[in-house]
Amino acid sequence: MDKNREEARKNLQKEVEKLPIKAQQAIAWSLNHWDLVRWMCEKNDMTNEEIEKMKVEAYRKEDYLLLILLCASQVFQNDVETSE
Repeated sequence: MDKNREEARKNLQKEVEKLPIKAQQAIAWSLNHWDLVRWMCEKNDMTNEEIEKMKVEAYRKEDYLLLILLCASQVFQNDVETSE
């Protein structure tokens, strides 16, 4: 199990290294501040459609941190919807 986890980590690291430096920095920030990301994204009033529109704009502007936050919002929204 640990061998598979280590291999998966190495593969993920290789994929992240292929991303633009701004994206790498956004990923690092979000991982280092995951509690804040969760707190910011768990409860929001945006619809999935609004989030999707904002994701397109964030990607266009290369605002990778916003993109991560929007994706996290969708994941947390889906978690809430499936648990109800």
